[in-house]
Amino acid sequence: MVSAQKLLAGITTQCTEEITDPIVKKSNEITQNIVGAVRINNQLTINVINAAAENFNRTMESVA
Repeated sequence: MVSAQKLLAGITTQCTEEITDPIVKKSNEITQNIVGAVRINNQLTINVINAAAENFNRTMESVA
């Protein structure tokens, strides 16, 4: 009975690793993609703010 339990535990561990490893890899890939997208979005936001500030400054110079 003990050897059967050990065998079952070994099979379960192997099956779990076979299932979880690809899921972990895909999860990491998705996380990296999300982080990259957030970085790009942040840079775009900074660019928009800088462009708006520059436009505002030019408008104020024109009005003056």
